[in-house]
Order: sequence, then C-alpha cells, then structure tokens
Amino acid sequence: MASPDFSPAPIHKKSLSDEIVFQIKEMIADGRLKPDQKLPTEQELCKAFSVGRTTVREALMALTALGLVKRQKHNSYVTDVAEHPLREFYLQLMIDHYDVSQLYEARLMLEGLVARLACRRASDSQLRQLEELNRRMQSDDVEEYIKADIAYHNLIMLAAGNRVIYEMYQVVRLLLKKSQREIAQQEEVRATSRAQHTEILEALKKRDGDTAMSLMNRHIRSMIQLRKKFVGEDGRDPAGADV
Repeated sequence: MASPDFSPAPIHKKSLSDEIVFQIKEMIADGRLKPDQKLPTEQELCKAFSVGRTTVREALMALTALGLVKRQKHNSYVTDVAEHPLREFYLQLMIDHYDVSQLYEARLMLEGLVARLACRRASDSQLRQLEELNRRMQSDDVEEYIKADIAYHNLIMLAAGNRVIYEMYQVVRLLLKKSQREIAQQEEVRATSRAQHTEILEALKKRDGDTAMSLMNRHIRSMIQLRKKFVGEDGRDPAGADV
C-alpha cells in the first residue's frame, strides 16, 4: 500500500512521464521520500497518477538513470542522494524552476575556458574522435545531429582533464536537453552550429587555446541569439555576460 508521504498532485503537463519524474524529485528533495524508502508498486503508481503502466515504467527508468532510484527485482527504492552532491544540485535546480538563460550563462563561463584547456591536454585519439563527431553532425537526421553535438561538447570537457568541471557540466547539459532539442529542429541553427564546430575543431587540432576559447564563446552566443529568434526570451539576457 502506498506510503502516506507519497502524495502526488494532479498531472497537467504534456509529457506524463516527465511530470511523474519531476514530482518524485520534489518528494525526494523536500524529504517526503527518504533514502532507501520503498516506492509504491507500479500498479499503485498508475492509480496515484492516473496513468498507464508504460508511462510509469518510463518514469522509473528515467529516475534510475539519474541515480535517484534503484530497482531490486520488482521493487523500486530511493537512493541516498546526500552521497551524491551533484545529483542534489540537479534536484535543487529542478525545484527552484531555473531559467534557461542562466544555463547558457553557465556554459559561457565554462566552455570557452575548458576549450582552451583541452588544447593543451587533448590526446590525438580524442581529436580524432572529435573529427568523427564533427562528421556525424553533418547528417540531415536531426536526432543524429543532436547526439553528435552533445557528444562533441562532452568530449571537449573530458579532454580538458578536470573531472570536477566535467561532472558539473553534465548537470547543465541535462537541464538544457529540452532547449537544445527545440532549436535543433531549425536548419539555420544546425548550419550555423556545424560551421562553428568545424572552426573550433581546427583550433583544437592546432593547439591554439586562445582561438579555441574565442570560437567556443562565439558559438554559445550564437545559440543564445538563435534561441531568442526561434523560441523567444528566457528571462535575463546571458549574451551580455562578461566572460
């Protein structure tokens, strides 16, 4: 039987599984769901949220992927997020209803400097992988482009050789996933991004840190402006950030 602490609100958003994930994150963040506490069964979750079993399973898979829930046989349990500060950071941002402009501002503060660092530390193998990802971004398949784009930026972060920054960046990118998917549908966005990624790659191959940093910052600012064009404003303008 469901715990009295498990008290979901009616669902109004379009993506039902995303809303379930969000509500369970809130319950974990504010202490209604405790570490190692057993979640209601799939059948109980279906009844509580008034959704089908497929939707519930999608939500549980997402929570498991985030490390917030662990599955044991047919049961699901809350993990101890206190042991994982970055997961707690992610939860807090979700609860505080961050705005996308702040995420882009964080990218401006991080990625240019990281690109410069990657010029010094990237291995030849990593540069070859970046070339392959850059080639994959030329695809007309939007999903292939998005996957390659994410992997490209992640690899530069990894090549910089700073695990702390890399893990922080994963939170930012995860929260930006929806925004990226929105603007990537536009051919102008993909064409601009492809050209800029190629230029950044050339600077990395030449180990030209200052140019790589400048080009990366220009790329992110371009994405900010294109988001404004196709999606609209997201609060204050990070394009004017002093980085």
